[in-house]
Amino acid sequence: MALLVTHLAVNAQAINRSPAPKAQELVTKLKAEHKELRFIGLHVSPPAGDTTNIIIASTIPEKIGNKSSPGDMEVVNRGILRLKTQPLTKTYEVCLPIATAVNIPLGMVVIQISFDDATSIVDALQKGLNIRDDLQKKITGKDLLFAAY
Repeated sequence: MALLVTHLAVNAQAINRSPAPKAQELVTKLKAEHKELRFIGLHVSPPAGDTTNIIIASTIPEKIGNKSSPGDMEVVNRGILRLKTQPLTKTYEVCLPIATAVNIPLGMVVIQISFDDATSIVDALQKGLNIRDDLQKKITGKDLLFAAY
Protein backbone atom coordinates (compact mmCIF):
# COMPACT_ATOMS: atom_id res chain seq x y z
CA MET A 1 0.00 0.00 0.00
CA ALA A 2 2.84 2.43 0.84
CA LEU A 3 4.41 1.76 -2.57
CA LEU A 4 1.16 2.63 -4.34
CA VAL A 5 0.77 5.85 -2.33
CA THR A 6 4.38 6.83 -3.10
CA HIS A 7 3.88 6.06 -6.81
CA LEU A 8 0.74 8.21 -6.93
CA ALA A 9 2.47 11.07 -5.11
CA VAL A 10 5.46 11.01 -7.47
CA ASN A 11 3.15 10.82 -10.49
CA ALA A 12 1.16 13.84 -9.26
CA GLN A 13 4.40 15.79 -8.72
CA ALA A 14 5.63 14.88 -12.21
CA ILE A 15 2.34 15.84 -13.85
CA ASN A 16 2.37 19.19 -12.07
CA ARG A 17 5.92 19.90 -13.33
CA SER A 18 5.44 18.62 -16.87
CA PRO A 19 4.69 20.98 -19.76
CA ALA A 20 3.27 17.87 -21.43
CA PRO A 21 0.67 16.21 -19.16
CA LYS A 22 -0.33 13.54 -21.67
CA ALA A 23 3.32 12.61 -22.25
CA GLN A 24 3.77 12.26 -18.50
CA GLU A 25 0.69 10.07 -18.27
CA LEU A 26 2.05 7.81 -21.06
CA VAL A 27 5.45 7.51 -19.34
CA THR A 28 3.87 6.74 -15.97
CA LYS A 29 1.64 4.03 -17.46
CA LEU A 30 4.56 2.57 -19.41
CA LYS A 31 6.62 2.27 -16.22
CA ALA A 32 3.76 0.38 -14.56
CA GLU A 33 3.42 -1.97 -17.55
CA HIS A 34 7.14 -2.80 -17.83
CA LYS A 35 8.51 -4.03 -14.52
CA GLU A 36 12.04 -4.18 -15.96
CA LEU A 37 11.94 -0.42 -16.57
CA ARG A 38 13.88 1.41 -13.85
CA PHE A 39 13.73 4.90 -15.45
CA ILE A 40 12.33 6.56 -18.55
CA GLY A 41 12.72 10.13 -19.79
CA LEU A 42 11.21 11.63 -22.92
CA HIS A 43 13.13 14.45 -24.67
CA VAL A 44 11.11 16.52 -27.15
CA SER A 45 11.08 20.16 -28.28
CA PRO A 46 7.93 22.06 -27.24
CA PRO A 47 5.38 22.73 -30.00
CA ALA A 48 5.72 26.54 -29.87
CA GLY A 49 8.47 26.55 -32.51
CA ASP A 50 11.34 26.26 -30.02
CA THR A 51 13.90 23.77 -31.30
CA THR A 52 15.51 23.19 -27.90
CA ASN A 53 14.80 19.67 -26.73
CA ILE A 54 13.88 19.35 -23.08
CA ILE A 55 12.77 16.50 -20.87
CA ILE A 56 8.98 16.74 -21.09
CA ALA A 57 8.15 13.57 -19.15
CA SER A 58 10.14 11.46 -16.71
CA THR A 59 9.82 8.98 -13.90
CA ILE A 60 12.08 11.36 -11.94
CA PRO A 61 10.06 14.61 -11.64
CA GLU A 62 13.13 16.76 -10.92
CA LYS A 63 14.47 16.06 -14.42
CA ILE A 64 11.40 17.52 -16.17
CA GLY A 65 12.24 20.80 -17.89
CA ASN A 66 15.99 20.11 -18.10
CA LYS A 67 17.58 20.74 -21.50
CA SER A 68 18.88 17.79 -23.44
CA SER A 69 22.66 17.42 -23.30
CA PRO A 70 24.92 17.60 -26.38
CA GLY A 71 25.17 13.78 -26.26
CA ASP A 72 21.38 13.53 -26.16
CA MET A 73 21.11 15.87 -29.13
CA GLU A 74 23.49 13.64 -31.09
CA VAL A 75 20.94 10.83 -30.69
CA VAL A 76 18.19 13.20 -31.88
CA ASN A 77 20.06 14.86 -34.76
CA ARG A 78 21.85 11.81 -36.13
CA GLY A 79 19.15 9.25 -35.37
CA ILE A 80 21.63 6.98 -33.61
CA LEU A 81 21.37 4.97 -30.42
CA ARG A 82 23.60 5.28 -27.37
CA LEU A 83 24.24 2.54 -24.84
CA LYS A 84 25.86 2.89 -21.43
CA THR A 85 26.52 0.69 -18.44
CA GLN A 86 25.79 2.56 -15.20
CA PRO A 87 27.60 0.67 -12.40
CA LEU A 88 26.53 3.08 -9.63
CA THR A 89 22.82 2.60 -10.32
CA LYS A 90 23.31 -0.99 -11.53
CA THR A 91 21.48 -0.24 -14.76
CA TYR A 92 21.96 -0.32 -18.48
CA GLU A 93 21.04 2.96 -20.15
CA VAL A 94 19.52 2.82 -23.63
CA CYS A 95 19.05 6.12 -25.51
CA LEU A 96 16.99 5.87 -28.68
CA PRO A 97 15.40 8.20 -31.20
CA ILE A 98 11.61 8.29 -30.88
CA ALA A 99 8.92 9.10 -33.42
CA THR A 100 5.16 9.15 -33.67
CA ALA A 101 3.11 6.09 -34.56
CA VAL A 102 3.42 7.13 -38.23
CA ASN A 103 7.21 7.59 -37.94
CA ILE A 104 7.45 11.40 -37.69
CA PRO A 105 10.62 12.11 -35.64
CA LEU A 106 9.99 13.64 -32.20
CA GLY A 107 13.19 13.46 -30.16
CA MET A 108 14.64 10.76 -27.98
CA VAL A 109 13.85 8.50 -25.08
CA VAL A 110 16.21 7.44 -22.29
CA ILE A 111 15.45 4.04 -20.79
CA GLN A 112 17.24 2.39 -17.89
CA ILE A 113 16.97 -1.35 -17.28
CA SER A 114 18.26 -2.95 -14.07
CA PHE A 115 21.18 -5.37 -14.27
CA ASP A 116 18.80 -7.86 -12.59
CA ASP A 117 16.36 -7.63 -15.51
CA ALA A 118 18.78 -7.93 -18.44
CA THR A 119 21.45 -10.54 -19.08
CA SER A 120 23.66 -8.10 -21.02
CA ILE A 121 23.68 -4.68 -22.62
CA VAL A 122 22.45 -6.33 -25.83
CA ASP A 123 19.49 -7.78 -23.91
CA ALA A 124 18.86 -4.32 -22.39
CA LEU A 125 18.91 -2.83 -25.89
CA GLN A 126 16.27 -5.31 -27.07
CA LYS A 127 14.10 -4.57 -24.03
CA GLY A 128 14.63 -0.83 -24.60
CA LEU A 129 13.60 -1.13 -28.25
CA ASN A 130 10.44 -2.99 -27.23
CA ILE A 131 9.57 -0.32 -24.65
CA ARG A 132 10.29 2.51 -27.12
CA ASP A 133 8.16 0.81 -29.77
CA ASP A 134 5.34 0.34 -27.27
CA LEU A 135 5.46 4.07 -26.45
CA GLN A 136 5.65 5.13 -30.11
CA LYS A 137 2.46 3.20 -30.95
CA LYS A 138 0.59 5.42 -28.46
CA ILE A 139 1.83 8.75 -29.87
CA THR A 140 -0.46 9.86 -32.69
CA GLY A 141 1.23 13.26 -32.96
CA LYS A 142 3.42 15.77 -31.15
CA ASP A 143 0.39 17.81 -30.10
CA LEU A 144 -0.97 14.78 -28.23
CA LEU A 145 2.05 14.83 -25.91
CA PHE A 146 1.35 18.40 -24.83
CA ALA A 147 -2.41 17.98 -24.46
CA ALA A 148 -4.15 18.02 -21.11
CA TYR A 149 -6.09 14.91 -20.14
